[in-house]
Amino acid sequence: MNPTESAAMLAALCDTLLPGEGNYPSASVAGIQAVVANRLRDRYGTEVFERLAEDLSIEGRWFPALSETERVDAVNALHADKPDFFTYLLMAAYLAYYASPQVIEAIRLDGHIYNDAPQPLGYEMTPFSFTPGLDVPFDPKGWYKPTELVERIDLSSLADLDLPTGRERA
Repeated sequence: MNPTESAAMLAALCDTLLPGEGNYPSASVAGIQAVVANRLRDRYGTEVFERLAEDLSIEGRWFPALSETERVDAVNALHADKPDFFTYLLMAAYLAYYASPQVIEAIRLDGHIYNDAPQPLGYEMTPFSFTPGLDVPFDPKGWYKPTELVERIDLSSLADLDLPTGRERA
């Protein structure tokens, strides 16, 4: 698969995952397909695009040539057949999408205060004025137990559950 074909496939795939609506651009308009391609290549190698093209094809037809409904079906099949790969793909797409300047601006147009680079100014917070009984319950429910007073509890009744012990990797 040549670079133009893989770019077209990833643009179509990203648009299927994040089609955009209203002020929110489609994924390809936001330009996330390049970031997703880099993430996939770094994790799965350069052959990932050939395998992905095969996984997304329906009856030998290339993913970008499919109808919108067929694309959704192909993506759902990928999710069912390769859930770990799909989870990584979707996370890469989400992270790239919501970090793109166009989507950040759309979030702001929705009326949200969104500081995409919180340092050095931090996030805007409303001033806090403590009022006893109003800001905390009159009868707080927590308590503190000093470490030296902590006692082990008997877990032997849980042995039949075959729970991980945390020592499996040793």
